[in-house]
Order: sequence, then structure tokens, then C-alpha cells
Amino acid sequence: EINGEPALGMIATQVPEAVIDASNGAEPSWISLRFGERVEVRDVPALAKDLSGISRQLGAPVRVLLGMHLLRHLNLTFDLPGQQFVVRTFEPPPPPQATTVKVDYLRGGGMLVRSALGSDAGAPVASLLVDTGMDYPLALDDGGWKKAGVALSTLRPLTGTTDLEQGVVPLLQLGAFELPEVPAVRGKLLEPLEETLGVDLDGVIGAGLLAPFRVTLTAGGRTLWLEDLPAGLATDVPEVD
Repeated sequence: EINGEPALGMIATQVPEAVIDASNGAEPSWISLRFGERVEVRDVPALAKDLSGISRQLGAPVRVLLGMHLLRHLNLTFDLPGQQFVVRTFEPPPPPQATTVKVDYLRGGGMLVRSALGSDAGAPVASLLVDTGMDYPLALDDGGWKKAGVALSTLRPLTGTTDLEQGVVPLLQLGAFELPEVPAVRGKLLEPLEETLGVDLDGVIGAGLLAPFRVTLTAGGRTLWLEDLPAGLATDVPEVD
């Protein structure tokens, strides 16, 4: 609920603050959020932006983006296959079958992880922004594709687009999990982010890569746990096409 009214929210690691839909005239303000019947967060700073484009894309009336500064303090778990979104007032214990992924934050709140592109001890390490607003599992710039050992000449156009190419990263490590043959795209997705954040990135992890996992963020956002779900879902990364 937003200020006592039912609403649909979207996990949005790509934005620092909460954002409320301005298509009905809402303005930047301080809001109260209630999750279920038990957890309420008051005096949350919220920017205002027309979210009708996101709503059309998702086919659902999104009223608020839950930004990174808020998410870091919710001790949250999301599990797409299990259709669960959990927030807590306490730090949960580590799941018994989870791997821990080290998380850093860029100036402005960007969530950053570092992942090896290969299984060898000396495999190149990529700096990857986490963007749950991106549908693709992974996007890499030219340097990221080079670290992955994939020649740009082997990439092929992405169906339905004019400015994106697609390929497959042989192996990506997230914590102790090794994900083989991860679909990824190349295009001008990173330049605007790098200019805005003032940092050199190798790529972006999108919702498509996190979707097969049960994900928990706790300890003020410093700890990210990934749980491998049954039936090999953790390595069943969605295809780009």
C-alpha cells in the first residue's frame, strides 16, 4: 500500500530512490509503504515520474518503483518461480543451500557485483551493474565480450531490434554458482549508464538472469544470497529471443 491505498510496485535496482507514478498528477513527496499487514516503512522520499510506459510494457498498472536505497533496508527475498516477495524487520539467517555474492554500491546507489567470466582461477573478472528493469539476462560492452573470450564477429543481430546483437557467454560465475552458456546482448545500453554514473562497466545483469534464483538481500544491502532452486532452474537462464 502507498499511503494506505493498494498499489502494484516494481523492484527497481536501477534507480536510487523510490519513484511514484506521476501520470495522475502526483508530485515528489514523502510516502508511507505497507507490505502485507505487518511491515510498514514511513517517511520514504519518493520522486515522481510518469510510469505509464513501464505499465504498458509489463501489462500491469505499476504505481511505484522500489529503488535501491529502500530495498537495502527491507531484508527482502524475491522468488519468481515461487511467486514470493518477502520483506522483514530483522536480518534473516543464511539459507543452508545459498551462495554469497559480494555487493558494492556506486555513487548514487547503483548495485554492483563482480563476476568471473570463466571457471579458471585466473579468469577475467567483470564489473556488472544489477538492473532488474532490464529484460535481457546479460548485456556486455566490447570489453566485456573480450573478457568472456567471445569475438564480436561471431555475434548476430537480435531479432526485432536494429541496434542490438546477441551471443552466448561460455560461463559466468555468481558466487559459487557457475552458469554455462548465458545469453547476452551487445549494443548501446551501457554508454548512458557509464556517463551518468561516471564509472567504467563491463556489463549489466538483468532480471532474466536473476529470475531462476531465490534472491535475498540483507545486512543493509551488503550481503546477497542466491539459492539454487530445484530441477536445475538456477542454470536455466532464459533465452534472449
